[in-house]
Amino acid sequence: MKIKQTIFFLLTGLILFASAGWVVIFVIIDGDKILDYNAELNLMESNIAELNQSMEYFPIVKQNYFQELDYFDTLRTSISSRETYVQVLEEIRNIASTRDIQIISLSPDLTDSFPSIKDGLQRTRKHVERIPVSFLFRGEYVTIGKMLEALTKSKHHISIGALSLESHLESGNILSGEVVLYTYWFVEGETS
Repeated sequence: MKIKQTIFFLLTGLILFASAGWVVIFVIIDGDKILDYNAELNLMESNIAELNQSMEYFPIVKQNYFQELDYFDTLRTSISSRETYVQVLEEIRNIASTRDIQIISLSPDLTDSFPSIKDGLQRTRKHVERIPVSFLFRGEYVTIGKMLEALTKSKHHISIGALSLESHLESGNILSGEVVLYTYWFVEGETS
């Protein structure tokens, strides 16, 4: 009987040890993995729901894109091109001279100062380039302000990039300064 009791306790111990091993392996270790998988599954389900929702709005976004593309084509009539750029420079000179501003030097830089976005264009090769024009000038404080205001209200889309003014005591109320203007031109069909 003692052997039967020993075998019984050994088998019971073995069953308890196997059960404890099963609990540790499948419940604790694999339970953490199951929780991780459930979290990933919930994240994927929310991503799928978000994608389904965005697919509902895709036709609206597509329509707005083509409307903006059509609107962009109308910029051709209001923004200068490389061929008409000289007119922009003449307008800058005319605005300055009508405001009694003496232009000392006018320096256009014919390189695009926008970040290189045209390389990323896929649907269209139409884009706008921002061309800086810097000039040194002399004039009175009030007339400089009037000139800058007239430049920003110009029909040629001119914006002010930077302005520096210096006062010279020996010249009274005459200031000298430098301004960097940005002008824009419409470019169509270039691949480079």
